[in-house]
Amino acid sequence: MNDNVKQKMKLVFAGAAACACAGFAVWMGYSYFVSDYSSGPSSLTLNPEDQERIVAERRTFSLKEKLNLSEEQADKVTEIVMEMRNKVRDARAENAGNMTGLMSMRRTMMDEFEEKVMPVLTPEQQKLFKEGKADVGGRFQQLQQFRERFGNQSR
Repeated sequence: MNDNVKQKMKLVFAGAAACACAGFAVWMGYSYFVSDYSSGPSSLTLNPEDQERIVAERRTFSLKEKLNLSEEQADKVTEIVMEMRNKVRDARAENAGNMTGLMSMRRTMMDEFEEKVMPVLTPEQQKLFKEGKADVGGRFQQLQQFRERFGNQSR
């Protein structure tokens, strides 16, 4: 190889290395300034004694965003969720190992939750709640159909 070709190859490799270094520096800066603060132990891990309250508040937060709940409504929904979680825990203990009992318990609890939440919501929020429930019901039916179709196949 002549010296001219060698010189050009050195420049190409040096340019590629410079681009790689610059890209790495940009990535490091980006990851530093736009870091995700969700890494590390969750609030459930740090406060296991408050698990029921934390999960109820998360569920309420989800509903608050979807239904645009006021603070007063959110407080009432949190109380309802806490009450329902306690009932679900008791019902799970009673129906341990009984899949049919667990499924019927789930349906009963969902209906009871809806009965208690509806009076707290405005008519517009009630409509959004029912639309969301229908969407979840449709996805649940799809999952059941998938399980029926592919559940008995061995891997």
